[in-house]
Amino acid sequence: MSSWIFVGNVPLGIKREELQAIFPEASRIAGSPARRFRHVGFATEEARDAALAKSGLQIGENELHLEAASSSPRPRRRTPSKKTDDMPEGSKPAGEKTEAPRRVRRTPEVGPESATVAFIGNLPHDCTEKQLAEFMTANEAPKPTEVRLITPRRRFARSAYAFVEFAAADLDAAVAALSGKMMGENEITAAKSTSTGVKTGEEKE
Repeated sequence: MSSWIFVGNVPLGIKREELQAIFPEASRIAGSPARRFRHVGFATEEARDAALAKSGLQIGENELHLEAASSSPRPRRRTPSKKTDDMPEGSKPAGEKTEAPRRVRRTPEVGPESATVAFIGNLPHDCTEKQLAEFMTANEAPKPTEVRLITPRRRFARSAYAFVEFAAADLDAAVAALSGKMMGENEITAAKSTSTGVKTGEEKE
């Protein structure tokens, strides 16, 4: 039999010194203040038996439960520190996770209203440049000089949009011809663009 006793019903947060005052003959006290039990060790079996003979020991309103421990408490495991002094620069110890690079979101450059570019919004998500050209022709919009169609990457996104460049003299007519028109089930929005469609700058997510 070991020279340890098990002490149960210990109030949480009790410090080693408080238990030492109750068991002055103890040579070792093991356990965490976050648990409701401790192990108290003695130098001899006689000292252990004398502690077990005590009855009615209390801490506050908690009556302590004492019994002989069948073995010594297990020592706490300590994780050895990883030596990195001899490792090549930039490498990491085996098993250590490498922090993934943070994703960034690029945002469109915003400025004053364009004199030649129209923003066409709420297009069907699977719209193609050919379909957009046919839609503009059907609504008698002026012929564009350049089309930049942006379709969503997400499968279930609702709409696409486009930046369409016209001759400066045709921009107002194009916006008036396309705004509020229906393309399938989508009501199209059209306005003078405040963005070129070119994404600049970075915003961290």
